[in-house]
Amino acid sequence: MIKRFISCGLLILIIAFSVSCEQKKDNKSFSKTYYNYFDTVITIKAYNIDKNSFNSVCDLLESELLEKYNQLFDIYNNYKGVNNIKTINDNAGIKKIQVDEELTDFLDCCKKMYNVTKGNVNICLGSVLSVWHKYRDEGKKVPEKSKLEKANSFTDINNLVINKKNNTVYLRQKGCNIDVGAIAKGYVTDKINSYLIAHSVTSAVVNFGGNILTVGKKPYGDDFSVGIANPKDNRKNIITLKCSNGLIVSTSGDYERYYEVNGKKYCHIISPITLFPPDRNKSVTVISNCGYLADVMSTALFILNYDDGLDLVNKTDDCEACIVDSSMKVYYSYGFKEFIK
Repeated sequence: MIKRFISCGLLILIIAFSVSCEQKKDNKSFSKTYYNYFDTVITIKAYNIDKNSFNSVCDLLESELLEKYNQLFDIYNNYKGVNNIKTINDNAGIKKIQVDEELTDFLDCCKKMYNVTKGNVNICLGSVLSVWHKYRDEGKKVPEKSKLEKANSFTDINNLVINKKNNTVYLRQKGCNIDVGAIAKGYVTDKINSYLIAHSVTSAVVNFGGNILTVGKKPYGDDFSVGIANPKDNRKNIITLKCSNGLIVSTSGDYERYYEVNGKKYCHIISPITLFPPDRNKSVTVISNCGYLADVMSTALFILNYDDGLDLVNKTDDCEACIVDSSMKVYYSYGFKEFIK
């Protein structure tokens, strides 16, 4: 099991899983929850499917997809016969590592997202994030700026060299570490979407640790309802969205994963510029048909001020966003409001 896998990109959503209470028998729903992957909870709820088919799909999804990516993307544990991200990190500045094609594809995607987000999401920020992990676990003080600056000397994205032809990965600088917390859940959510569709699941909602995927529509043709938690009271929704047919909703916020020092809260998301948690926004929600884009952009926009964030999202295809700033003022990208229920 991956320990503390998600280092940035907190996704806090409340999903309205229920359908009308007056369901027909053939529209009975079935759900499955996984607890052992990506250090989070994954729940699948499906409609218009019989129990045996649902259980079969879920068992195969676990063995063929969740276990595989959980091992490949792990930054803390080794697995027999598997070269994963930890293997790459352990060999930084030493040698290139032969990896599964899926891992080179994923890391290549991560580098592209670095450019899309103007460098605000950098998977080579692992050396800085590991410092914050240590201090957050101890919960007593904040890292010294000098320690963070030293760690930051190992974060150049160009240290990551990917050879897709030979499926090798090499970190050129010893001390450089990959941390994929801001993109991994979104990437795997896309895989789950394709998997469910390929296995004839026509109506489902997946909650991947807060990343919400909608497959098809509700049994009677309605959109699913996805609630965005109020940052000041996450038992309530600040907005409810209508989503269906592969839309994925991802939220990054400062209100659950944080620690407090001398009365000040420090959230888990770290700016690659200041090397400290940003305090401009309370939460950012991104809607997209692409899970990894939604995941990455929610983190990037949380780091940026709302002007720069909205400018970025408005220039990015297949992406809409809602930003709640530190004063609880809400801002929308051009097309976001059409998803509000």
